[in-house]
Amino acid sequence: MGHHHAAILAKLATKQDSCRRLPFCDPPIPGESLVGLLARNVAKHGIDRVAPVLKVAGIDTLIPDTIATTHCDSVKEIAALLSTTPEEIAARCHRDVDVPGRPDSFFEWFGTPIRSAYREVNRRRVSPLSLRTSPHHRAVWDLRVFSFCPDSRETLISDCPACGKGLGWRWTLGIAYCEHCGADLREHPQPRIEVTDIDADALDFVVDLVHPDPERKARARSAIPPALVPLGLDNGELFEFTIGVACAITTEPDSPRAIMRRVKTLDDFAKLTPAVLAQAGRVILGWPDGFHALADGMRAKADLRVGYWGKKKELGPALWLARDAYLAPAIKQELHARIDDNMAKAGVLLRRAEQRAADAVVNIGRAAEEFDIDLRVLSRWAKNGLVWSERNTEARMSIILVNRAEIAAIARQREDRIGARDLKVRLGIDPLAIEDLVQAGFVRRHDGAVADITKGVSYSRASVETFLASVMAQARPAAKGKEGVRLSKAVKRAAVERAPWLDIFQAIIDGRLRVHVHPAPDNLALTTSLVVADAADIAPFVAGSPRADAVGAGLDRMNTHEAAAFLMCTEPALADFIKSGILPTNGSIMWKLDQAAVEAFRRDFILCNEISHRCKWGYRFVRPRLADRCVEPVHNADRNKHLVWVRADVEAVIADIIQQGGKR
Repeated sequence: MGHHHAAILAKLATKQDSCRRLPFCDPPIPGESLVGLLARNVAKHGIDRVAPVLKVAGIDTLIPDTIATTHCDSVKEIAALLSTTPEEIAARCHRDVDVPGRPDSFFEWFGTPIRSAYREVNRRRVSPLSLRTSPHHRAVWDLRVFSFCPDSRETLISDCPACGKGLGWRWTLGIAYCEHCGADLREHPQPRIEVTDIDADALDFVVDLVHPDPERKARARSAIPPALVPLGLDNGELFEFTIGVACAITTEPDSPRAIMRRVKTLDDFAKLTPAVLAQAGRVILGWPDGFHALADGMRAKADLRVGYWGKKKELGPALWLARDAYLAPAIKQELHARIDDNMAKAGVLLRRAEQRAADAVVNIGRAAEEFDIDLRVLSRWAKNGLVWSERNTEARMSIILVNRAEIAAIARQREDRIGARDLKVRLGIDPLAIEDLVQAGFVRRHDGAVADITKGVSYSRASVETFLASVMAQARPAAKGKEGVRLSKAVKRAAVERAPWLDIFQAIIDGRLRVHVHPAPDNLALTTSLVVADAADIAPFVAGSPRADAVGAGLDRMNTHEAAAFLMCTEPALADFIKSGILPTNGSIMWKLDQAAVEAFRRDFILCNEISHRCKWGYRFVRPRLADRCVEPVHNADRNKHLVWVRADVEAVIADIIQQGGKR
């Protein structure tokens, strides 16, 4: 510091407090910052440091950068030092403002509360082009969210273009000069930002919200859309809202956390480019359509948000904005309302129930509860494709949606069922004959999810009742004094290996076979409740009946019902053959029989019913008469049940009987 500088400071120090002022001060300029006003006048007096001047005014600080916030109680002293009014100094001070419920500190910025994080303190940011117009420091340059000068549209600089050192406030050669090398900053103009007319209006709106000029603040308020006016927001709340929207725009769509990236570091503020601020301004000015445009843009990038579903996946940062702690409660309520509107209009299915437009689809938990279906069963249906379903396959966890009407239909069919065993008893026919009725369309067998939930082969009870009604409608009342022959017995007398029940029932329905209702009260099966006048009446319908060994042609697998009919045995007997190992299966708990294995069993072995039918022996005489010819069964369950003989041995006996002229 030179001798002249020291003399000025010494002279100031000897004066009374009220007279300690710089002798040649220029008045404050509208929009000028307090530290800029101080540095400008200090430099005018040839003094290159700000702190010594403040010290003689009773303000002892080594950090003049913070004068506007740390010495708000020294308004009179600063006003006297700069030969201006306390009101001018107070207007440029940034006192703390208490905003309840917000996680950050706020200060008053020319009458508007904004977050302290938005103000740049340590660095001097300038616009060379604006300094050419007037070499004073605009306060708006101190706001980190703006990387440009609102007046010149020039990019701000904080480093000297000549020496590369950072611009500050502790030393000053004048606002237009670098305090390190003395370079005139006005000789280093910077690029101007390029914005369209629409973007320019939106960008001006964002700046005007917090501009020191009262007229520009009023202009911003006049541009607030009608939809936001009832919220009663002040300029600071609207500005915070706008910056929040800008943060939502710059948050990466594949952000690993369900939060919106807020600006904290200089790199974060660098992302708030003029284009981003203009886009955020358009969202506010076009409210609520502006929000829907923002939300639709977020939804277009939903595939990048891996691991989320519902609102989080679709809207991402637009949803997180509604949970932002920095926003006023009224804004967050408005955001939630607009989010609900947008979700309702989008028509996306994969959401929580309260977020979907209709109840056509429900998640499997709700479906399981509503229709009393095991949740694990529903999950298995969805996984195996037995029912329509939708889920987010990329998410770690996702709801599974199912069609409510489809599940309701399955639940109804669950009540409309009759098991295979019960149906066999009800009709009095073998399982293969039931399958013939299914193929002909008389009886409907449950398949898919319905078959899974009913645990085994089952059929539609309604279709069975319709079939029974169509048959019984052709049956006449029993003739007096004429009992006739039961239909089941007449078929047995026909001595066919497989009764053609489909042809018989079709003949009854068509009226080609006349039947009567048996008068006995204990009729249960359909085939025993109907009688024909004579057993010979069914002869035209059993002629050419297929042999049992032709059954299942073209099939690779048989179920136990089909195999039992093929072998002319009962299902318990078939199960005994499988357990004993003489009839092989796939080895699973749920038996699967290859047709070839069943046919091989029939070629190698013969059962009691076939022997009884071919030899015309009573069932109880089969074993002793074969024993008389030294032929013993190779398989015998308890109490002489499920007898199996080697076919070759029995066929020799039958051939011998035929050769002897049928003597038995």
